[in-house]
Amino acid sequence: MRFFQSTQRRARRGGGAVFVISAFLLIALLGITGLVFDVGQIKVLRTQLQAGADASTLAAARELVSGLGPGASRTQAEAEAAAKAVAVQYAAFHRSGDLSSAYVEPDRDVNFGKATYDKATNTWSLEWGGTPVNMIRVNLLRNQAGSANGDGPLPLVFGT
Repeated sequence: MRFFQSTQRRARRGGGAVFVISAFLLIALLGITGLVFDVGQIKVLRTQLQAGADASTLAAARELVSGLGPGASRTQAEAEAAAKAVAVQYAAFHRSGDLSSAYVEPDRDVNFGKATYDKATNTWSLEWGGTPVNMIRVNLLRNQAGSANGDGPLPLVFGT
């Protein structure tokens, strides 16, 4: 009987500690949940932007071919302008996180260049802005602070 009385007294004295510990653990759990949610959103956004960039680059490269080689049906400038327009169009078909379409600034995000193969070193040299153009790169970004165009930062639980 004495054993049960001493156990009851100890239980009454330490009853509030469990509540305090539970409150701290709940706050930590909510923080970890927010962090996991943010990391998941970032990973999904990265995959969406990569898919959009791949599709835009391939579509723009198809347009660029019409301005290459001896049988070209367009001038190089016309082919580059058409490639930029197609890159913007194909990027808009892809989601960008919380937005229904990705945004491409043609003059900033679509780059042309020249790739040449060096047989002696067995390597490719890439010259962005070089001519004649035979390569293209499309960048889809979400890092322009204050932009209302669709390339602004992704809204996250723990900020941007």
